[in-house]
Amino acid sequence: MAAHSGFSFSRIIDVLGTGRAARQDGSASVSLIVIVDSGASHELACWVRDALVAERTSAAVHVMALPAGLSDAGAICDASIVLVGDNKSGCTQCALRYAHRGVPVALLAMSPLDMPSLPSEELAALVSPLVAQTRPKLKSLLSRWLIDATDKPIAFAASFPFLRKPLAHSLVMRCAVENATIGAVDIIHGSDLPLMMANQAKLAFEVSSSYGKDISFDSIADAAAVIAVAYGSRGMWRAVSAAVPSTMSWVVRALLAFLNTQALGLFLIAHCDDRIDQLTERLHDLPYLSGPVKKEAEIPADLKLVPGDEKPRYVSY
Repeated sequence: MAAHSGFSFSRIIDVLGTGRAARQDGSASVSLIVIVDSGASHELACWVRDALVAERTSAAVHVMALPAGLSDAGAICDASIVLVGDNKSGCTQCALRYAHRGVPVALLAMSPLDMPSLPSEELAALVSPLVAQTRPKLKSLLSRWLIDATDKPIAFAASFPFLRKPLAHSLVMRCAVENATIGAVDIIHGSDLPLMMANQAKLAFEVSSSYGKDISFDSIADAAAVIAVAYGSRGMWRAVSAAVPSTMSWVVRALLAFLNTQALGLFLIAHCDDRIDQLTERLHDLPYLSGPVKKEAEIPADLKLVPGDEKPRYVSY
């Protein structure tokens, strides 16, 4: 069983393979079609326009009016958004044409009263109604929908910044649940550590790619940090597990694996958000900011203004 207890060379190759796969996922091309009804809210259209400013040339956003969008409905794309206006039947027809071709489609409006009713529950399952009354709400709904509905969430996040943090938190939660399951089951004693480390290294690559960062030395350093943290926390896991009854040890293993992965995920997100660098700069400046306050030099009596004097008195040398 010793072969299962270490991080073997083959597992290192697998981890590097996940890094390559994450890079490919992040650099994949994505296309999004936005159909705007003439009666749609101008404010909502501006919010969508500002959110869908792509940072990469591999992302394409096509905007068209409803009549053109209705005639071209079903064009090849990764997702489609229909901004609902006065022509509710036309918006519904356009959305259903995309949905029948397997394209994720969302109907977007500012009020539930503006949202058209779909003819059947079966069709309603193919179209996602999104009601956004504020800009933050719009970004929240769009990010959740694009992450869940499309098969290229990492590529979308790499191109559209408002998707990055929600996707990163989703990836962290998925990895934390997987590691908690591995820690709870522990079929082969000692095999849980390399599996968890492989998952966490994969998480580091995926989060980096979601933020539009190329897999570079920094990402490899993140993966190395994952391995170091996992080995460092191994002793703590064993000590805590030994302190509880054997019947409850699986709960402790699962909980510690979940919390450890969550903490690592938060660190990775902060690192990609450059918050770690900002904190480092603040800590570097802390000794200078917290130094003793120098007293102001006292002004010689001969140079001080005396009340009632119009001119200061000067000292002659």
